[in-house]
Amino acid sequence: MPRLARFSLLAMTRRQLLQLAAASGAVSLVPAVLRSSATAAPSVPGTLPQKPGKSLSFLVFGDWGSGLKLQKDVAAGMTRFARENKPHFVISVGDNFYDNGVVDQNDPQWDTKFETMYPKDAMPFPFFAVLGNHDWRSNPATQFSYRGPSGRWRMDGFYYKVVAGDGLVDFFMVDTNLWLPKNGATGLGDKQTKWLDGALSQSTAKWKILVGHHPPYTDGIHASEPDMELVRGILSPLLDKYGVQLMLAGHDHDLQHIIVPDAKTHFTVTGAGGASMRKRYSNNYGPFYKDLTGGFMNIAVSETELKARYLSSELDVLHEWMQTLGV
Repeated sequence: MPRLARFSLLAMTRRQLLQLAAASGAVSLVPAVLRSSATAAPSVPGTLPQKPGKSLSFLVFGDWGSGLKLQKDVAAGMTRFARENKPHFVISVGDNFYDNGVVDQNDPQWDTKFETMYPKDAMPFPFFAVLGNHDWRSNPATQFSYRGPSGRWRMDGFYYKVVAGDGLVDFFMVDTNLWLPKNGATGLGDKQTKWLDGALSQSTAKWKILVGHHPPYTDGIHASEPDMELVRGILSPLLDKYGVQLMLAGHDHDLQHIIVPDAKTHFTVTGAGGASMRKRYSNNYGPFYKDLTGGFMNIAVSETELKARYLSSELDVLHEWMQTLGV
């Protein structure tokens, strides 16, 4: 397939730009039936047991919509996990459709790479997503309005907040592409930064999780690119200021868990959902890096603990850790 011209806000009218801006900054509520649970998660392989009380479990994946065998394998693993463990929702960290995003709501990729690939009978819950750089190659805004036959797809603008667990977790969903000058959207990027600052300052959730495609820190092939440094410069002060405990990102096609000295935030890269695999580029961070392996993440959150596991498509545990509130 020939590569499409990069979408650019520079080509849009002021009215169109304002319409897109107005579509961002919304608040999404996880359906009430899913917002809290008084039951511990089942203790079977691949699960993260939780103490009784308010809790939730969700999946994270990224860089997935290729249609390749790897996507099918990871999707099969996610489907199996969902059938056995009943998570509440899914977070996508972007690059949802390769190579050039989706053109409109009737693009056949919605069916072949999403609706059919992740069957509703196993995963009837919301898929909350952000945009990746590949999603910008055609018309990224079409992902805002798509609901499709299953009604599971959710992207309420370039940036928005998801409230889950009756105040247990706030997810701050951002489009890191807006901050990159090459996309011609820095004006909306500034608006996003202001929104994020305000939304974080107003959050009373016990856990704050940021979701964006480009990782501030990575040992993948994009490690030396200036885009990562730019994103890091914008996000790091806000993450530290408001005590954000976790950031979920993708972009590099691997699995990473990064702890940066003196940073309050754990950083993750979950970009092994279906696109072509890449080898490790550098060795600057840790404690975990896995290349050339498809996989996804399961996170379980309670009022005092966050437990995360990277799982392969066969549901082997590749890495796990726990964060305690206030530590």
